[in-house]
Amino acid sequence: MKSGNFEGINFLSAHGAAAQQSVNHLHIHLIPRKKGDGINAWPDFHDSKKVRRI
Repeated sequence: MKSGNFEGINFLSAHGAAAQQSVNHLHIHLIPRKKGDGINAWPDFHDSKKVRRI
């Protein structure tokens, strides 16, 4: 991380069709982060307009 001047990292794993995984295999993203980079890694799932409740 230091060589790229990054301040943090997100580790994302997608498993299954509902997680948008198209081929069943180990699927991991390492997302290097900087403060204020504009990536929303924690969307608000509690907004009833965004989430379909069952």
